Amino acid sequence: METPCMYHSGIEAQLKALCIKIELQMDMIEKSINVAKNEMDRRLEGMNEFRNQLSSQAQTFISKREVELIMEKIDGRIGYLEKRGNVTEGSKVWSNHIITVLISVFVTSVVMLIGPIMMKVITK
Repeated sequence: METPCMYHSGIEAQLKALCIKIELQMDMIEKSINVAKNEMDRRLEGMNEFRNQLSSQAQTFISKREVELIMEKIDGRIGYLEKRGNVTEGSKVWSNHIITVLISVFVTSVVMLIGPIMMKVITK
């Protein structure tokens, strides 16, 4: 049997213990990485589902061009209604003038007919 060296005694035992400790740490790191990978996959799957929902929802939206066409139609209708309103308002003004003239002619006629009769009654 050999006598252990006084400078190197116990180094082998310490190296074996250190190797076991390192292997345990590597196993723990590998397990942590697997857990993190699984969690990341779960999150990415949720994000992909959300992205698919947004994509399918976006397909139901009206396009910019369709909105522009609708706005052009609405502007055209508003313009037509404004022009028609102006014509209607103009004809209302004329009809108001005509009514005023007719009333004044009627009142004048009544006064002219009743005026002489009233003068005879007053002078008697």
